[in-house]
Amino acid sequence: MGRLIRTLILVAALLVPAISGAQLVQNSATGELNTLTLDLSQATVTLNRVSVVDPTLSSVTVDPPIVTADGIAVSTITITLRDNQNQP
Repeated sequence: MGRLIRTLILVAALLVPAISGAQLVQNSATGELNTLTLDLSQATVTLNRVSVVDPTLSSVTVDPPIVTADGIAVSTITITLRDNQNQP
């Protein structure tokens, strides 16, 4: 039985309220199904804010959380970072 190889591509637009513009982050990874990971070490985003992210107020959602590996299905990952004043 052959190995099933898939490519995972991440394209994300970074939108920050009160900071103009958006930064596009794109990266990809290829590997065997069920062992595929995406290394974002090459993607760097710098924000010029003095606030510190509060992990208890921040969130990560995935919709849908499970994706069929058919090369067509997609999932949206939303990361909302908030400071200690609950501001994005």
